Formats: sequence, structure tokens, C-alpha cells
Amino acid sequence: MPDCVRGHTSIELWRFYVDTPAIGRGVAQRLMAAVNDAALAAGADTLWLGVWEHNARAIAFYRKCGFHLVGSHVFVLGSDPQTDLIMQRAIKQSELAG
Repeated sequence: MPDCVRGHTSIELWRFYVDTPAIGRGVAQRLMAAVNDAALAAGADTLWLGVWEHNARAIAFYRKCGFHLVGSHVFVLGSDPQTDLIMQRAIKQSELAG
């Protein structure tokens, strides 16, 4: 876990993809609610993730979901250094209820 992530008990959202035909149909929001509830059930209070700095669509979606920027880290893809932004948010009470 990067040092910039704050929270008593944090959990990483490692992969989050929605197939192109499902974009704009609420699938991503329902999937994020399920991720939130799974993290809540696991006893976490903070959800964090890394997102490629040039993935504007994903960054906008994560902001809409309540994530905020807390830092960055470099990873190497082949021989090319890339930067991931580190974003986090507090785990919410069940988002699937109602």
C-alpha cells in the first residue's frame, strides 16, 4: 500500500473494467456499489486504487464515485515508466440497499 493512503483499515480496488457496450447503462455504478459493500463486509474503512494518469474517463468516474487524489506512483510497463494516480475514498454504509 502506498504511504499516501490514509485510513485505519484500507483495501485496494485492483481491477475495475466495464465492457464498452455496457458503458452508460449504470453497470459501473452497480459494480462499484458491490465493491464498496464487499470492502465494508471485509471490515475496511478506506477504499483505494491506482489509475493511469492519462485515463481521463476513469479518473472522472472515480471522482464521481467520491474518490479523491492522494498521491501517485511510477510503475514500469515493459521498459516504459508510467504514472498511476492514487485515489481513495471512505467506505460507505451499504450502497446496494434500497
